[in-house]
Parts: sequence; C-alpha cells; structure tokens
Amino acid sequence: MKRLFFVFIVLFGLSACSEVTSDNLSVYLKATANEAESETVNPVANISKGMYTYYLPPYVGRKSSTETSTILFSNNVNILMNLDVIDVISDSYYDTSTTRSFKSMLAKTDNLDSFDGIFTNVAGEEIAYRVSILPINETLVLLTLEGGYFIFTAITPISVSNEILYDMLKIARSCTVNKPAVLLAYSTRESIDYQKETLDMFSQIAPESGTVLDMISGGKPIEIPEENLPE
Repeated sequence: MKRLFFVFIVLFGLSACSEVTSDNLSVYLKATANEAESETVNPVANISKGMYTYYLPPYVGRKSSTETSTILFSNNVNILMNLDVIDVISDSYYDTSTTRSFKSMLAKTDNLDSFDGIFTNVAGEEIAYRVSILPINETLVLLTLEGGYFIFTAITPISVSNEILYDMLKIARSCTVNKPAVLLAYSTRESIDYQKETLDMFSQIAPESGTVLDMISGGKPIEIPEENLPE
C-alpha cells in the first residue's frame, strides 16, 4: 500500500507540473514499473502457446502470432511479445554468453536509457528485468522489456509509453515457460530459423519510416556467427 501511495504521489506531482516528455520519461516509467510490480497477478492463464502460457487482459488485443511470437495491440500501439528461445536453450545447454543478436545490438546502441528491476511472477519466482528506452524522434520511443525468457518491444508515442510498459510487465509476470517443450522443438539448426523468424516479426511493428532493427543497427545487416551456420 505504501508503494502504491508513493507511485500515486510521484505521478500526480509530475502530471501537475508537466506532461510526459523525453526529459521526464524515465521517472514516469520507473514509477509505472514499481506499480506493475506490486499488482496482483492473475493466476489463471487464458492463452496457451504450447511452449508457454500467459494471462492476456481483456483490453489487450492480438493481431498475429507464430509459435514463439505474438503481436499484441494496446492504446493503438503494436507490442511484440517474443519468447527468447535462444535464451532458454543457452540456460539449459550452453554458456550464457552465447550471442543474441537483438539484445547485443540493443546494448550497444547510442542514446539508450535503461533501468533494472525485479518482479515476482505467477509461480512466485523473483525475475530480474530490464527496461530500455531508445528515442526515435521527438514523439516516439522504442520501448523494450527483457525478463523471464521474454522480450517485449514496442514503438510507442511518449504520451502512452507508461501504459504500454505497464501492460508489458503485467503480461510478463503471468508467463510460464514449458522448457522441455522448447528444448524438444528446437535443435541448433532450427534455432537459426527461429532467429530469422524473430527478425521478421520485429519488422512488423515498425512505422513506415523503417524497421526496428534499422533503428538499432543503423541499417547494418545482422550477422549470425559462422560456427552457428548450417553446413
């Protein structure tokens, strides 16, 4: 209750003096993240994807999906929810330093602002997460949430970015991954195919001016390490 009261005071104080802007965006997002961390998680999953399940609030829509990815829709913004299969496999079989194209590019991007937190998921486990904010122009940001084997990505107006982050965190906290199903479904070669599928999904949430990956990499192609290429 104290945390909720604090969040209310922070948001009320900010709204009383200004609108959400690029200058105060991080403060708004951190307060929103604190609020989402403390909310009750719905224990009943209403979406099952075979490899994972989650609870989707009734006000959030689904536009399209693959076996590992779904494009959600909230506040007129597309949100890509992506199961990081490579992360699941790396934790199970390989060194956790295994290259992950999207995360690696994001971490090296200039003008990137980020903050970390910990939420409790539906299973009662504490999960570390990271929120990254990359300005696109004066009104848009690329907002990314990494946590619990999932990457949520959205190109969102600054004005509704806190609501988008709230939805991302609420859904992330409700997720349960079926690790044996992931490991059974993906071999090394299939993981490469998954990478390409993931990049295709990222391109679907970008505005007409370019793809998500173009914004991060500056138009440079993504390279898959030679040792991971199929023979």
